[in-house]
Amino acid sequence: MYLSLGEYNINRNTKLLSGVLSLLPNRKQILLTFSCIITLFSLTYAMYSLYGYEFLFETYIYHLFRKDTRHNFSVIFYYSYLTIDELSFDGVKTILQFFEGVILFVISLTFGTKPETLPFALFCQPVILVVYNSVMTSQYFIWFLSLLPLVVHSFEIKVTQAFMLFVLWLSSQGAWLFYAYLLEFKSREVFIFIWLKSVVFFCANIYILAQLIKSYRPGYGFGQVCKPNEIKNQ
Repeated sequence: MYLSLGEYNINRNTKLLSGVLSLLPNRKQILLTFSCIITLFSLTYAMYSLYGYEFLFETYIYHLFRKDTRHNFSVIFYYSYLTIDELSFDGVKTILQFFEGVILFVISLTFGTKPETLPFALFCQPVILVVYNSVMTSQYFIWFLSLLPLVVHSFEIKVTQAFMLFVLWLSSQGAWLFYAYLLEFKSREVFIFIWLKSVVFFCANIYILAQLIKSYRPGYGFGQVCKPNEIKNQ
């Protein structure tokens, strides 16, 4: 959202100084930044006044040291389970977070700098955050599914392909849930199979996102009876 409020005219012929100056925040970006900071601190102070340190701990501090080793959709849950209290520095999670940051940066620069493509950037960002997170449960999916209606009509994709992507997402998730059921309700030692299905689910999410990025066409009109230009003409 911040990037979409700027005006960037950078190309191969742009001088270094001109490129750097174009990245400086404008009035709208400064206003957005300060409004977010003021809102965050105001709400935090209000809740702290009501509930004290308990609110700060449960809302912020706890997540800095959180170690969730229960089985979940995350691709590294089994690794976290095996290495709990054994590592002072977690290299695997650091590498995963690095790649997550790089992808978010690329997505933001690609789709987040223009108002017409901003909704897709807002959709892609929570997908990446959820897929690469060290903890992933079903309620996390609402983060990006709630934004899907903003971009669903902008995919130049066949209905059959869209349906297959939907089936892939559900089936990879269902396969994980099957082994989770065996663990929880049948008490079977299937941790390794749950982890393998987590890898499959991770790959499925990345593949689906890649296909959506590939087929993204702002204003295409997927699933609409009339194209956007036809609606305007009417």
